[in-house]
Parts: sequence; C-alpha cells; structure tokens
Amino acid sequence: MARFYRYVLAEDNGSAPCPQDGMLTLATCKPKIRRTARASDLIAAFAASPFPRHMLAYAGRVSEVVGWPEYTNRYAYPKRRDAVYKLHPDRDPERLRPGYHEKNGEMSKDLSAPVLIFDPEETWYFGESPQELPGHLHWCSIGGKGAGSG
Repeated sequence: MARFYRYVLAEDNGSAPCPQDGMLTLATCKPKIRRTARASDLIAAFAASPFPRHMLAYAGRVSEVVGWPEYTNRYAYPKRRDAVYKLHPDRDPERLRPGYHEKNGEMSKDLSAPVLIFDPEETWYFGESPQELPGHLHWCSIGGKGAGSG
C-alpha cells in the first residue's frame, strides 16, 4: 500500500526538489521522508508563506529510491542542479556548491538518506506558480501563513 507524505517547501531553488530535463528528484533536504519513502509512495510539497494554504508546489509518485553513489553515477553528474556533493571512493564527500547547506551536520544529513526519483507520468511541478488544491482535497494540505514544516 502506498503512503502519502507532505511537507512545506521552505525554498524552491531548483535543488530540492530538482525539476530538470523531465526528471524530478529529491536528493537533499527532508532526510526523514527520503529514508522511509518507497517506490509508489506519494509526496506533496506545499508552498510556504506568503502563499495561502492549499497551494501545491509539487506532487509526485516515487518511482525509484537510489543511494547517493548510484544516483551520482547514473544521473547527477555533471549537469543536474542537485549534484551538490561528489562522493570520492577513498575520501570524505566533497561539497560542489559553495553556500549550499554549509552549517555543521547538514551535508551528513543530506547524505544520510537515499535519493527519490519521481515517475514523470505521475508528477506535477508548478515552480513559481503553485496551484490551489481542489476543495475536496484541502484535507491533505499544510502550509500557508503561519505554518511550520510538517
């Protein structure tokens, strides 16, 4: 049985999620979701303030869950915006994007969970124009003014 995850998308900078070249991925941020989500699960991210509640930033069905080494070898390099770390076989990971998650522990948190790859046939990404959920689906939303993450 598929599960449903939802959260407030604090910032949409093209990295998490990464909507690029017809493929949506979640490679950084939300490690608890990335650690527990499986293929066929649904994930919805809602726009943060100043957008009102019920504004959907993206939604999709997970098609693959892959570890960071596999993701970087198969998909990420050299051009994806979520290619923010490089994994060296005999060394610590290298940060490829200065300024991205530079606080203590953020890189290890990002790398502590696998990468989610979404099914392009069952994924909707709205970018800077979040869409309001239909009224009968408002029950599943979070976000808007005064909302925290969830």
